[in-house]
Order: sequence, then C-alpha cells, then structure tokens
Amino acid sequence: AETYQVPRMAYVNKMDITGANFFRVVDMMRDRLHANAVPIQLPIGKEDTFRGIIDLVTMKAEVYYDNEGKDVREEEIPEDLLELAQQYHDEMVEKVAETDDALMEKFFEGEEITIPELRAAIRKATINCTMNPVCCGTSYRNKGVQPLLDNVVYYMPSPLDIPAIQGVNPKTEEKYTEEQLDEIWCKKIAKDFGVRFDGYVPGYYEMSKFMDYADMEFDGFRNVFGINWNKFHDLMDGKRKF
Repeated sequence: AETYQVPRMAYVNKMDITGANFFRVVDMMRDRLHANAVPIQLPIGKEDTFRGIIDLVTMKAEVYYDNEGKDVREEEIPEDLLELAQQYHDEMVEKVAETDDALMEKFFEGEEITIPELRAAIRKATINCTMNPVCCGTSYRNKGVQPLLDNVVYYMPSPLDIPAIQGVNPKTEEKYTEEQLDEIWCKKIAKDFGVRFDGYVPGYYEMSKFMDYADMEFDGFRNVFGINWNKFHDLMDGKRKF
C-alpha cells in the first residue's frame, strides 16, 4: 500500500471482546507500521462495558441501548469522557492542520475550524496518504458499522480522486494508461470475434477490468453471447433485440 500510495483508513473491530484496547492498537500502528494513525473516533467503554462511540469531528456521542445496534441515540459526550475526548479532538485538529496550510493558519490564529473544513482536510490528507484515520466498533453487534460507512464516504477517494493506473509492457517498456489498455483489448476481442465466428473463441484473462470468463459482450451482428473459456453461447437464440 505504501509503495503504490493506496489511501487507507483503519477500523478497530471487536471492541466488546475481552482484551480489546483501542489506544494500544493505535500505538501499535504508529510504532510497528510507522503509520500516521489519527483517531477520529473514541470508544465509550471496552470489552463488556462497550456501549458507544464518540465522533471527534462532530464531538457527539453515539450510544447503543441494545445488543444488536438497533436502538442507537445521538447524545452529548458523557461527562467522564469529555476531557479525554477534547484532548484527542485537539490532537486530531492539530495533525490535520499540519497537512493543510489554510487550516494551519487558522489553527495558530486560534480561529474555529468548521466541521466541513475539517472533513475536507481529513479527506485530502487520507487521499494523499499523509494520514490514516482510525475508527472503532464491533461489527458482530452492528455497533459502529454505519458510522464507519459514513466515514468511508467522507474520507476515502472515489475513482475520480486518484490517477489512472499505468501498466508497463515488459518487452518494450512502453507505458499504457488504463484507458489505452481497454482500447487495446476491445480491438483484440472485436477482431477475434470477427475472425473466429465459426465457433471457436480463444480464452482471455481479464487485464483491464474489461471482461471475465462469463461476461456478456456484443458482436458485430448485435447478438449477445456468453463467453465460457473457449466456447460461446448465443444467449438471444439468434434473435436481434437491439
């Protein structure tokens, strides 16, 4: 992931299991993986006392009142955890500000950083692989799953946020983008379909997310065929429906 600059975030699962320790996991990520692990959530309790999650971005608590994560309520942060939450919130804001010049200026001037600004900066830092947000929960009990999915939407990249993958021809050392590879394989498949319409279709391996063994493709006559290694089947029974 580090070599290919893959954006990533962490999820500390099984917070209700004996021996669960969120803060130890974060320390291990920093010490052993040398990751810039930044908690964006804190657990409320641990092991058999785990009962909720603190969102360090919004500074709100999500508390669960059953064992299946169905009865969930947004509340203020419990008094006994307010000081700890504020400490980790301030550390998170400082680490995020270090990755953004505009936020750094506001941070040093003591100006308030809004939630949208904070989320945008976390997303930028995550995509640039300069920060690894850390969440927590217990998936088996459906506690923390929805906030995790929300954070994936907030902070992880869409296909438009990262550059296209490049491939290298081992014989010529020529580089190809993903779009160029798609075009090459489209032409190859179209050519083979045209030449091999006598019933034999060579097998292909997927090289650029274009096709798999059983994908359906269109031939020059606009019939639909199912590909199964070196055979294909007319799925439309010879009827043109396009």
